[in-house]
Amino acid sequence: MNTQTNEQEQIVGYSETKSKKIDRAVNQQEQAIVKLKESKTSLIDSCVLRKIKVN
Repeated sequence: MNTQTNEQEQIVGYSETKSKKIDRAVNQQEQAIVKLKESKTSLIDSCVLRKIKVN
């Protein structure tokens, strides 16, 4: 295997590793957003139904 091919394979491997890490981070943030939206909806519902007193 020549040096250029080896270097290209290393670059591809590095890019794939970083891409997977970024994908995992994005997925975690998307899950957090879903949970926050659920909490927001629950809080609004509680306020509307006067379960929580708003000052």
